[in-house]
Amino acid sequence: MPLRYKARLIQHMRHEDYTPSTVASLAEVLRIDDLDDFAAAIDELKSRGIVSVDDKGKVSLPSVVKFGREIVGTIKVTSRGFAFVTPRETVKEGDIFIPPGSTMDAMTGDEVVIEVRRDRKRERHGSFQSEQFVGEVVEILKRKRAAFTGTVFKQGSLWLVAPDGKLLTDPIVVRDAESKNVKENDKVVVDILEYPEGGALAEGVISKVLGEAGQPDVETQAVIAAYDLPGEFDDDCLDQAREITQRFDEELDRWKETGELEQRADITGEYILTIDPPDAKDYDDAISVRRLDDGWELGVHIADVGHFIDPGTPLDVEAIRRGNSVYLPRLVI
Repeated sequence: MPLRYKARLIQHMRHEDYTPSTVASLAEVLRIDDLDDFAAAIDELKSRGIVSVDDKGKVSLPSVVKFGREIVGTIKVTSRGFAFVTPRETVKEGDIFIPPGSTMDAMTGDEVVIEVRRDRKRERHGSFQSEQFVGEVVEILKRKRAAFTGTVFKQGSLWLVAPDGKLLTDPIVVRDAESKNVKENDKVVVDILEYPEGGALAEGVISKVLGEAGQPDVETQAVIAAYDLPGEFDDDCLDQAREITQRFDEELDRWKETGELEQRADITGEYILTIDPPDAKDYDDAISVRRLDDGWELGVHIADVGHFIDPGTPLDVEAIRRGNSVYLPRLVI
């Protein structure tokens, strides 16, 4: 796949000492043997506007100047008040530095518009350095988080929630606490109505009361809510899983008739042991050991479970949405 070169190429061209180079020169520096494949990758990146190629065939990354004074990107705010914005478009300057006081109350993960200006006097911050541009957030386009978990407390007559994590550091005002029958030290989920702005605190409504903070099961539920982890599988997924199980023998007979089974190595006669523990949710990893004349052969076996899931089916869509399993104390999602 030609685009496998993308990450290495962009990293190389973002180096402060990089000067526009030809495809052949880049291939030599990056130690790429297949020049045709690499050239195809450059063409693909050029067609997508990720790299520029001048009249002399020299490759470079576009500058923020190409996109005007305003750039859209995703912000990451540090605990020290400054931030970095990763532009939506790939630029040679990389992430744009946002000084303290210029973040407009944006939180990490928000999509923002920044106004970029030149600043040749800026000093190095950690491993990142750009002596040309800094930015200021002028608009927050989309908030990453619309709900937070936290612990209820009272300050005078005002009910507040101390949010978990580091995205939102100041308390959230909740004016519906009494109607939800919450008490101090309850762990709750809060939907944000008004995000913090200037000196004003965020305001929200309590959407769920999880229980007393500090209790193991309550904290587990808070993690699930905070990361918006998926819950139970819906009926369509469960029905598909049952159907796949029920028709396995039919599938096996069909493979024999169509010759598909002959394309696979038959190891059903070998002694194979699962390495999954007794309480595992699935058994899809196993090993085998066989003595050879000159040593031992270790077989590592991973079930081809994807073979049974057709593209676009409920289980396929749900697998893409979930991406992975999440292991929590006494719970697997």
